[in-house]
Amino acid sequence: MSSTFPIFRLPLVALRVVINHFHLNHLVIVSFCSQRAQRILRLLRKKNPKTCIEAKYSSMAEISLTDTNLRDLLPERPDEVSSRVQFSKVCLKEKSQLSEGDQKTEFVNVGAFLIPFSKSLNENEEVISNFYFEERFEGLKVMLEFFTWFFETSIFKSLLNSHMYPDQIRNFLDYVMTQQNSLDYCHVKCEKTSENEIQRILDVCNFVNIFVLDVRPTPEFQYLFTFERDSIAVLNGFWFNFDNLLQIDCRCCQIWGTKLTNLQMNQYLKRWISGSFEKLERLSVEMEVIDLGVLLADLNAVNFPEGEKRIYKNQCNRNVTIGYGFDIRRNDNTLATILHHGGNIVSKQFHMLVWPK
Repeated sequence: MSSTFPIFRLPLVALRVVINHFHLNHLVIVSFCSQRAQRILRLLRKKNPKTCIEAKYSSMAEISLTDTNLRDLLPERPDEVSSRVQFSKVCLKEKSQLSEGDQKTEFVNVGAFLIPFSKSLNENEEVISNFYFEERFEGLKVMLEFFTWFFETSIFKSLLNSHMYPDQIRNFLDYVMTQQNSLDYCHVKCEKTSENEIQRILDVCNFVNIFVLDVRPTPEFQYLFTFERDSIAVLNGFWFNFDNLLQIDCRCCQIWGTKLTNLQMNQYLKRWISGSFEKLERLSVEMEVIDLGVLLADLNAVNFPEGEKRIYKNQCNRNVTIGYGFDIRRNDNTLATILHHGGNIVSKQFHMLVWPK
């Protein structure tokens, strides 16, 4: 036999203890009971600055919450840490998906709104909260405003796909820009979006610390943009030219599928030696087949010292040992290694590491 327990009638000290033992998903679900519950939970919950809010806007609209920044747990694999991370997910659906007379649908408080709500279980028997709106993008804004207020944190990550909304990715980024100063991570995948929308996305990419772009414009597409934050990765970069490369100054840069030439990469390296691209730590570019004679011309490059080993941390925070390549120095004596085994090896993969002083 089940019964209810009047939790909010507990003395304040006891109530705080109970709330601070809530699982993240339980905290989220209980917060929708009433506006009073939202205020009490927000006041008494244990403040966690590592709570992450992730928005996904593609064929589905979802918000995922974790009590830990997964990046802080690297180099452990996600399957190794999943049992230690508390997780909650909210799905946003359109009211047209509601079944008429569905008795499982309730109405819950989200901020000042009363929203249709239902619960479902995922493959791990975890509760998923479903909210219904006239239009999913508006619903996404309502829920994000609630979670950023409730957890007193900003949106951390976004995964955006043009599957159903080919011209709304920039609208989403515009919305986030009105709410906070920057977005830590954004992955944009545009399969159907127009080239004008791609340009509009690139216009604001410098708002994002880690930006991943996967677009498929026409072969004639060209657009100049600036990126000076932490990291950028461009997939399907056949449209990415030398002028684009010169406009990027960040810690980690990965560009795949370009038509950049050995001569252009040689000019880039000469600019680095002269003092440009001061933030650069790692550069990976897929280019034409590497010709070391052209690529290293007039750079005073020397073979990596025989028998020496150097270690750097990759994007997964794992140690990688390097013992080959060609060293070059910039005018301030900063050392960099171009990773190539030399000889007749055929490769289109250019990799460069800049070592800390």
